[in-house]
Amino acid sequence: MKGATKLCRLCLSLLLLAAYSHTKSVTVKQGKTAEIICKKAGQIIKVNSADYGKKPGNANKCNDPNADSIVKGLCDGRTSCTVAASDAQFTSSTCTASDKQKLKVKFNCENAEAKVPTVKNGETQTITCTGGSFIFITSASYSAGSCFSPTALSIVQGLCDDLTTCSVTADDATFTDSSCDASKSEKLKISYVCQKPSGPVYQRWGAVTCPNSASLIYAGVMGGANFGGTGSGSNFLCLPTNPVVGGSNFTLGTDKGAIFGTQLITDSAGPLSSSLDSLELTCALCQTKSAETTFMYPGSPVCPAGFTLEYAGYLASEKATSGRTSKGYLCLDASPVTIDNSYSGDDTAKLYLVEGKCGALPCANYVDNNELPCAICSQ
Repeated sequence: MKGATKLCRLCLSLLLLAAYSHTKSVTVKQGKTAEIICKKAGQIIKVNSADYGKKPGNANKCNDPNADSIVKGLCDGRTSCTVAASDAQFTSSTCTASDKQKLKVKFNCENAEAKVPTVKNGETQTITCTGGSFIFITSASYSAGSCFSPTALSIVQGLCDDLTTCSVTADDATFTDSSCDASKSEKLKISYVCQKPSGPVYQRWGAVTCPNSASLIYAGVMGGANFGGTGSGSNFLCLPTNPVVGGSNFTLGTDKGAIFGTQLITDSAGPLSSSLDSLELTCALCQTKSAETTFMYPGSPVCPAGFTLEYAGYLASEKATSGRTSKGYLCLDASPVTIDNSYSGDDTAKLYLVEGKCGALPCANYVDNNELPCAICSQ
């Protein structure tokens, strides 16, 4: 009896040790950023607890009582996330400026795999993810006994991965390489995960949607400093269509910056339709679903090998004229979307396509006065 009791206690200890070993902890000092990652495919973050304050774990400490909900909102359901250990992130901290605070997060990487009911030959299975998440297929089989489709997983991934909903029909027209003969009745089994986007963000200029590889955060209108001025901002911004207007002074002020809608300027000799001339441009903020980095690739509408094309377009900027406010270069979508009720006045920012100029620019490959393409790439 004593031996059995000891054995039970040992089993319980091992179970507790296993459970504890699966819980991970990240602690960073104030001013640093916590990186929380689940590296195994099909696993997502589940935050157990989060504390931002002085001496985490001490009952007599100062802290932000909302730290748990803040970190869970940023990380739960994602494959990776970053959290800044700062008062700007944790605005309800009861600590003073002299307190040296720390952020401590305990989390698990949980299997988020869901299995859909097995469907018979000829039936169609529909998969849907909600709440801004997207489909990630973890397994799929189309088989009957010992005969099967060897590429079932890649076929279903091609039909469903990165989408919010998809439908797969269990038939030989979908799984053309099935080794089963006509007398067999194959069945389709699918397992999947609904994942939230966890990659970097980028602005898609001249569009109100994002590609399948990214999720839309918001769509808006393109804004910038007045084309005839030399002050205010030196960049273009993607302004939301429904801003929360602050302040109480709605009169014209001279000691203030200003931002205007942005008009696209085209001509009959360029690659874009002249019907787009002087129309106001839209924009979208997109978050890649699983990429680790994004960049603009100027001079090419395709990405380097190993990178995913987010969108392609034309290099654009303010006009190359003295006295204009330089706002940097950007990649304008190849099929720009404009606003229907575009403004006809001059209180606007303006955007022009960029041409290559021979001279210091080596024209063995570039062509003088030709508009340059561009691509937004991710990996």
